[in-house]
Amino acid sequence: MAVGTTGGFHFKLNQTRLTQIAPGMVTNAGDRSRRFVPMSVLAEWEKQKKQFEKATGKKKPKTKIFGIAFKATGISKALALFDKATSFRAKNAAMHLFVAQATAYMKALKEEADACDGKEDADYRKAVKALADGIEDVSKLAAAETTRTFKDLEKLVKSGKLKDVRKYCEGEFSTENFDFLMAVQKVKKLTDLRALLDEYISGSAAKEINLGSTAKKAYFSALRGEHDFKDAVDKLKNDAMMNLCDTLARYINTLKIPKVKSTL
Repeated sequence: MAVGTTGGFHFKLNQTRLTQIAPGMVTNAGDRSRRFVPMSVLAEWEKQKKQFEKATGKKKPKTKIFGIAFKATGISKALALFDKATSFRAKNAAMHLFVAQATAYMKALKEEADACDGKEDADYRKAVKALADGIEDVSKLAAAETTRTFKDLEKLVKSGKLKDVRKYCEGEFSTENFDFLMAVQKVKKLTDLRALLDEYISGSAAKEINLGSTAKKAYFSALRGEHDFKDAVDKLKNDAMMNLCDTLARYINTLKIPKVKSTL
């Protein structure tokens, strides 16, 4: 079994599901070195530029706007904004800016490569192509980082996408898990906890959800005052998020996040 975290929720799940819903997070309780560390896409772009300079002894090709050459491509600025963004909305906005700048620069790289003549320019053309491929790789990294902002509830709430996720759950006929998670988030006192029984937890509940035995035992014990209230709530949140893992993973795959494709 692998161990992971979702926001403040701790859960156990098999390796495949963890990789699907939370890539880069802790996968082994004894290996803290594998905890997710966001990659700087700007640093990756700088790395690609340095590789080009090392291979050619020249600075990267300039971009052109209305036939006028400009040294700045706008890519670095867009990626700097991307690295600073913490929500899906902000990252996706920066992603669109990056894609617009990178797509325009791809045209300049294509012209640069097409202008190469003969065998003497073969190595330079190869380096230009490698730079274009590098931009595509940066795009893939940025897209993956953008979707990662959905990997825990706190970021999902901040993203402003909750209504979209609820609608997606409706299409899958699985709204009970989403609604239960939202309800648990609002639990502040014992009466709130007790209110979950008739709607979600009892065998005759209108929206009965699947709770693990540990969470269910903690819940009923807490109602009797025999279990720590906060711990019981955390266990309910934990199971609720677990039940939503696969649904969230499928929802993430429906997001339209722009990417850059090398034209060389």
